[in-house]
Amino acid sequence: MKLYFRKYSALGNNFIITHSLNRIDEDTIIKMCDIKLGIGADGLILVKKNPYEMEYFNKDGSKAKICGNGLRCAIDYLKLKKNGSILVDGINYEYSVSKGLITVSLKKVKDIYSHKDQINHLGKVVNFEFVDMIVPHIVVIDDIEDKENLALAIRGLDKYKNANVNFYSKNKINTYENGVGFTSSCGTGSAAVAYVLEKDILVENSYGKMNVLVNKYIQLRSRVNFVFKGVYYV
Repeated sequence: MKLYFRKYSALGNNFIITHSLNRIDEDTIIKMCDIKLGIGADGLILVKKNPYEMEYFNKDGSKAKICGNGLRCAIDYLKLKKNGSILVDGINYEYSVSKGLITVSLKKVKDIYSHKDQINHLGKVVNFEFVDMIVPHIVVIDDIEDKENLALAIRGLDKYKNANVNFYSKNKINTYENGVGFTSSCGTGSAAVAYVLEKDILVENSYGKMNVLVNKYIQLRSRVNFVFKGVYYV
């Protein structure tokens, strides 16, 4: 089977996008996302037309409810213009496109559930906040040196075992993403941080920049990058 695909990047968060009508099994997704065995990506996106729809899979083959960066890439892949909506996991997400900038609305601020919690890690109490940004997120507002071990410790708690863990300090966000590990950027993670801070933020790294807006909805706005296209043989 031939799979025609395009590879996209949003702030270094990179995706394989295809509109295959056939289901792609977990093993194939893992191989396609593996940089040594396949194309290399943080996740795979399946898109459909009439109506516009998207499914997102992490690089370990697991399905996720949404990916904010991937959503903007899918909108560019589908060559959608101006305003509209795209269906993801049963929910319609509104978008707008203007002069190459893609804006997506994730969730109404008033509908976001969150709660504060803490963990004792290496003799230190670390405070954090859980945020349901469609997918579960943990936000740590602190300068943590050993981010990976703390992320694993929080995810080791049963109630947070599938959560993404975001560290915010000095205007920088580092996200340990479920099914992926640390990524260059995470759209819903950035949205969760902005929600906790209760303000708009600018996320910027060597790959680009993204505005996270806190209005009626939490919104992500940025450009995305088409990297290359090809054919993958299954």
